[in-house]
Amino acid sequence: LAAEIERRGFSGIFCPSLGDPMALCQSIAEATDEIVFGTAIQPIYFRNPADLASTAAFVHEISDGRFRLGIGVTHGPVHKRLGITPGKPLADVRSYVAAL
Repeated sequence: LAAEIERRGFSGIFCPSLGDPMALCQSIAEATDEIVFGTAIQPIYFRNPADLASTAAFVHEISDGRFRLGIGVTHGPVHKRLGITPGKPLADVRSYVAAL
């Protein structure tokens, strides 16, 4: 699908937070040559910052710099389902970015 989007001249594609957006971005990097792509929101509570930084750097490298990392918090129903007790969103994002 990403290759077809690129062929049709779209300027970018961003992956939803459902599933594993980083795995999807790696696939897009390998299937395309020019289109900019990234994560719409990679929830900060789902991955260790060091792990995300390493994966993001790898995807950035194999895509020749076309990858964009979007991070953010998720919402209450997801927190409850996963047993996450978040802090204040802005403080949590700042802390996560500092750890990246």
